[in-house]
Amino acid sequence: RPRPTAILNGGATICEGSNASLFVDFTGTGPYALTYALNGVPQPQLTNLPDPYTLVVTQAGLYSITDVTDATGCSNIGFGTAMVSYYPRPTGVISGGAVLCRGASTTLTMTFTGTPPYTFIYSDGTTQYTVPNYPNAVYTVSVTPSATSTYILVSLTDGNLCSGSLSGSAPVTINQPPDLSFINTNLTCNGDNTGAIDLTATGNSPFGFAWTGPGSFTANTEDISGLAAGTYNVTVTDTRGCVSAGSTTVTQPGALNATLTSTNIFCFGSPEGTITISGATGGSGSFEYTIDGGLNWQLSGNFTGLDPGTYD
Repeated sequence: RPRPTAILNGGATICEGSNASLFVDFTGTGPYALTYALNGVPQPQLTNLPDPYTLVVTQAGLYSITDVTDATGCSNIGFGTAMVSYYPRPTGVISGGAVLCRGASTTLTMTFTGTPPYTFIYSDGTTQYTVPNYPNAVYTVSVTPSATSTYILVSLTDGNLCSGSLSGSAPVTINQPPDLSFINTNLTCNGDNTGAIDLTATGNSPFGFAWTGPGSFTANTEDISGLAAGTYNVTVTDTRGCVSAGSTTVTQPGALNATLTSTNIFCFGSPEGTITISGATGGSGSFEYTIDGGLNWQLSGNFTGLDPGTYD
């Protein structure tokens, strides 16, 4: 009886962790049993094999057939070899990070090895960002997170469709700028300087203050007073260098106006003169009236029974 034969052929370059198909052609009486070797080291025998047979392998190295046995019990050595090799496993490293004030930006760097182009995903811990078919080994991106975040690489595939080994992280710490609130005291009278602003700043104290306002007004205190009407702007800087800006307006009432009418005395010596103050506008609050320079005040604008004279 003729001795069986087993001829191995094929070979491939694969990604680490994937598999390659090698092909065995038999002669003799099937089914067959064979033993193959990897880099000269025999592997466990395979039995009940059809012709042809596909040998699926996952390890890199030189494959050969050491022996073959057919259904009649006849044996022989094998023929042929097949080389399986790995593509270099791609790597991805992310670096960067910073301590920022809210609204500021920093640059992250991702460095790759392997075969371009690279398709990769990075994340800020909440949102994932996909970059497809990137042709270069270094990728940079400017980020402006609104809250403290740590950026990492999530996945990497190179031009050979091999998955990459990932490392590194880029923590970005966000310091919130001061929060500002204003309580205004508006002017009591038109044109006076009785306005005030009570500023409350919260955050990373101590704070620095820089006020500007009407008439070349400046101040560096938290609260300001003795103010004329107008808009006041403030910049507040905290201990970490973060800045908030705000503005507020101090208002004033309109100027006092009223209509003045009077009646003269018709009979000598008779206290029958009158003064009427009406249509008062401006100012703030309720109105009171005087005609003696402010010595005496009343709620009504009607003054009667007046003697001759000048009233103020």
